[in-house]
Amino acid sequence: MLLAVMFCYLFFYTGRQNFEWTIPGIGEEFQISKQLIGWDRVAMLWAYGLGQFINGNLADTDGARKMMVIGGVLSVIMNWATSLSNAYWMNVVFWVLNGFSPSLGWAPGSRLISNWRGGNERGKPLVFMCLQQGVLPF
Repeated sequence: MLLAVMFCYLFFYTGRQNFEWTIPGIGEEFQISKQLIGWDRVAMLWAYGLGQFINGNLADTDGARKMMVIGGVLSVIMNWATSLSNAYWMNVVFWVLNGFSPSLGWAPGSRLISNWRGGNERGKPLVFMCLQQGVLPF
């Protein structure tokens, strides 16, 4: 279960963190400043944070596995839709939705792996998941 959640979240993470590579192309294609591109990024991160707040509670009621699958599918669709956008406003909308989609993964995934182990060993899988993301768990 730990490896499955880590593998799934790897795709969430790479789908959300690929924005920096697109900055030169977005600016050139839409003829916009880096300041506007920065606001695009800020909107995506705010959507991710808001999604974490919402989806952490929903994982308790709607089921963590289902939410991770929905988030993965939405993340793929939003990355694909972003690459096909032909106007700046479309790009912003798809990046915001792409920020929200991976938020369906962290809290539900953490819940899955913490419930997978007993009380005394519950923290061990979370440490591995945090280390995969480059976050120190202490």
